Amino acid sequence: MVRTRSSSLRQQDLDSIALEPVTISECSEPQQSLRPIPYSKSGKMYHSRTGIEILPTEIDLDSEDDEEIHIFETNRKRLNRIDTNSGKFMKIWNHFMLENRNKFVAEKHMLSACKEFVEINSKKIREQNLENALLTHLIFFISIGYFEFENIAEILQQFEILNASKENAESNLFD
Repeated sequence: MVRTRSSSLRQQDLDSIALEPVTISECSEPQQSLRPIPYSKSGKMYHSRTGIEILPTEIDLDSEDDEEIHIFETNRKRLNRIDTNSGKFMKIWNHFMLENRNKFVAEKHMLSACKEFVEINSKKIREQNLENALLTHLIFFISIGYFEFENIAEILQQFEILNASKENAESNLFD
C-alpha cells in the first residue's frame, strides 16, 4: 500500500483529535448563543450587496430585505406627494410588483407581469382614468427592450376585453 502525503496528513489530523465522552448534563445545559458569530480572517465582515463593513451591533440584523423595505417606504412617501395620474399609476404598479417580487425577478418576466397587472387592475385603471399612464409605461418598456410593440397591442386588447366584460357583467346586475 502506497501512502500519499495527503492521506498521511489526514491520518495525523485524525490521530491528533482527542475525543472525550460527552455527558448527559453537558447536552442538557443551555448554550450561550444559538448561532455562532462568524468572523473572517481579518475579523471584519461586509454586506454582500453594498460591500460596507458590518458593525458589531449589526451582526444579528444583517437582513438586506430590511434595506429593500426602507427603500420602498421612502419611494412610497415620495410618490404620495405626487398627485398626477402617472404618480397614481406608479403607486398601483409598485404595489403590484412588491406583492409579486419573488414571481417577477428578471426582464423576461416583464411581459407576463404586465399582463397579470392589467388582469388584476384593469377596473381600477379605468375608474381612475389611468389608461394613458398605462400606455406610457408600456412604451417605456419597449424603449428599454423588455418587449416588442406587438406585445403592447396584445396587452391593450386584453385591457379592453376585461373592461368590456366587467361593464357587461355590471350592467346585467342592474337590469
